[in-house]
Amino acid sequence: MRQETMIIITILSIFLFPTEEIQAENSLTPIIIQVEENPYEIKKRIEKEYPRIEVVEVFDRLLKGIGLLLPSRDIPSFLSEEYITISYPVRSYRPATTGQTRVRISQPKELHSTVYTGKGVKVAVIDTGIDYNHPDLSHNYKGGYDLIDLDDNPMETTSKEGVPTNHGSHVAGIIAANGQLEGVAKHADLYAYRALGPGGQGTSIQVIAALEKAVKEKVDVINLSLGNTINGPDFPTSLAVNKTVDLGIAVVVANGNDGPDFWSVGSPASSSKALSVGAMEEESRQAYLHDSLEEKKIPLSELPNQALWNLKKDYEILPYQEAKGSFHQKIILITKEGKNLSDQIKQAVDKEALALLLTDELVKDFLEFNQEESIDIPLGFIKEEDASWLLQQTMSKPYYIETIYEKQPQGVATFSSKGPVTSNWQIKPDIIAPGANILSTIPGDYGVSSGTSMAAPHVAGAIAVIKEANPEWTNKQVVQSIKTSALPLKDSDGNLLAPTHQGMGLIQVEEAISTPILIENPLLAFGKISKFKEEQRIDLILENVSAEEQDISFSTPKRKKGLSWKLPINQKIGAREKLHLPIELSITTSLLEEGIHQGWLPLRIGAKFYSLPYLFINKEDDYPKVMGFTVGIDPKQKDKFSYQFYTAEALSSVQVDIFHPITLQHEQKIVNEKNIELGLHEGEIEGDANQLQGNYLAVITLITEEGKVETEEMNVSF
Repeated sequence: MRQETMIIITILSIFLFPTEEIQAENSLTPIIIQVEENPYEIKKRIEKEYPRIEVVEVFDRLLKGIGLLLPSRDIPSFLSEEYITISYPVRSYRPATTGQTRVRISQPKELHSTVYTGKGVKVAVIDTGIDYNHPDLSHNYKGGYDLIDLDDNPMETTSKEGVPTNHGSHVAGIIAANGQLEGVAKHADLYAYRALGPGGQGTSIQVIAALEKAVKEKVDVINLSLGNTINGPDFPTSLAVNKTVDLGIAVVVANGNDGPDFWSVGSPASSSKALSVGAMEEESRQAYLHDSLEEKKIPLSELPNQALWNLKKDYEILPYQEAKGSFHQKIILITKEGKNLSDQIKQAVDKEALALLLTDELVKDFLEFNQEESIDIPLGFIKEEDASWLLQQTMSKPYYIETIYEKQPQGVATFSSKGPVTSNWQIKPDIIAPGANILSTIPGDYGVSSGTSMAAPHVAGAIAVIKEANPEWTNKQVVQSIKTSALPLKDSDGNLLAPTHQGMGLIQVEEAISTPILIENPLLAFGKISKFKEEQRIDLILENVSAEEQDISFSTPKRKKGLSWKLPINQKIGAREKLHLPIELSITTSLLEEGIHQGWLPLRIGAKFYSLPYLFINKEDDYPKVMGFTVGIDPKQKDKFSYQFYTAEALSSVQVDIFHPITLQHEQKIVNEKNIELGLHEGEIEGDANQLQGNYLAVITLITEEGKVETEEMNVSF
């Protein structure tokens, strides 16, 4: 069995409508348009007025839209129709995958050891499609739809069609692989909706249309291992997720891989009703090259399925260029200098090198080599600057170095995006699940990958398992059971990790199945506090699903100046009873530092102890005020550029100026908006599009309603 590490492909922001230059003159182009009026009435008009255009799909639940196939030459005239609207920015989405790996490889079936397999539960995967011919996926595949090509064939992109993909197959295998590899819910029914095309590229409209198709299929669970960088609860994809949940479907979303900073969670994980999932790393060990005299520690990155770096004493490091054929029992350092990487590796192995060191820049080249051949000696990757330092040490005399090892405890992966969410200040993620070095299916094979993309399908599969175990529960109750029974993780000193890192904690499937209590809203978000003193209240909703009465008692969190808690007195909750309990917090802003304040509220119900995460923002924090700024050709006016951006709060003004990237000469003011409300904004850039072609440095200047001025720089391309 060949295994390989999947590499994330960076995806540029795009508009929904391709330009004529990209499409062949007479080819049929699949597009999805959004309309204001009844889409079925618009369908009739299109069929009457544009006989060459084929109407493929009509969307009417989450999106007023129509899927079409039309000749490229008809695009300019057709897009001038007044009934076609782009009412919000079309953002590109990417699979939430990272190239970061650690030594231990995890298999999805390790998540639980119950007898339940998700039988009869319908799980939708909105992603890059899946290889439904894979022997481990074919048994469970029940259908789907391709929102890229607008047909019933949601196969992964092949190399003949563009940049090939494998992300959706990996996600699907974690949920319900049933063969040589077993997923979390190996008997669940799989439905695939291809919303991300070649290279993992897709738009918000395609994602929403895929959600609508899954809703019409009456699936039970939807997995979205994708996202963007818009940290806001009211972005269109987030709102579509909320509506989908309101229709009784559980929606699981990857939290993103832009950690470890606060405010890094993006849409649709920022949806208030999504079950947003962060990534957990298992306990492992980290290898370092160590020079005790120079007090130098060089971390080694190791790839899955390669021989473990397990050297026990000092060994000589020798650059490949200096080896002159003398490789025996030496660590050979290979950089980009010299001959073909494949030749260098083969020679070093053939001449009995002890181990290989490569720079990070050679990871991709090595993976291409490893697809054809494998090596059986230890292999490590180091940063280019560390390689340069090692080269300096080897210049004058033989240089020996030892390897030391440090234990890495179980915890939240550093790449996992963190909350909270702007505007509603909710805690995200809701939960964490295994997301590092996960073995799963890829087209025609198996592969290992890391990311919150891998964490989310563990939870989607778990929902299928819990639904089979408790068929009388609604999807809402199943989600509550997962949150209620989660295990909050601690650091090496025994302190609970921050709520914005882990939400309720690590998913525990067996405990979720048998939990006696369901907590409807356990993540306590008290909002943004701006007055001198404020009192906030949250009604905690408990449901006793057991046949026994339970005692309830709260413990006051560790005393903190400026905070005063008013908690319910000790009481009981009867069998099958639902109870509302007020949690009140008084906050004196002047006694606290500005920014994020978070912690844990201890609760005992019966014999079980729970930790409820809480959070509030004191006055202000360094969260992004303007996000997702993009420019592109206006779909209706080909000689104009449009811009879009999202604001996390109301602002006095937003101005964007562009500068020459080298001379920094001011070129043009392209945005100048006043009195801006929270949410999405778009407009047209003045001037001829032909005069703005190229790359620029954009400086975004905003003024808050309080008069504070903030600036941000970014690169933009026209």
